[in-house]
Amino acid sequence: MFREMSSRLSGELSRRYHGVRGLKAWHVGNEYGGGGGMCYCDSCARGFRRWLSDRYGSIDDRQSVVVREVSGGSTIHDWSEV
Repeated sequence: MFREMSSRLSGELSRRYHGVRGLKAWHVGNEYGGGGGMCYCDSCARGFRRWLSDRYGSIDDRQSVVVREVSGGSTIHDWSEV
């Protein structure tokens, strides 16, 4: 589904902004990894969250570097939001 929707979005953006000189690129997706053997299925996501919790414990300290890195700068209240 992601591939289909990002392809559709790319097509719409291309049609809309074709010829706009100030626009050089548009990043579709906001995930910079190319896969690299990583899996994002529900089971792996749960495992990653469990690892975060085991390694870093509570996220009560919202100013911690770890929480900022993991959350992409967003405010999170529970590891399940990652």
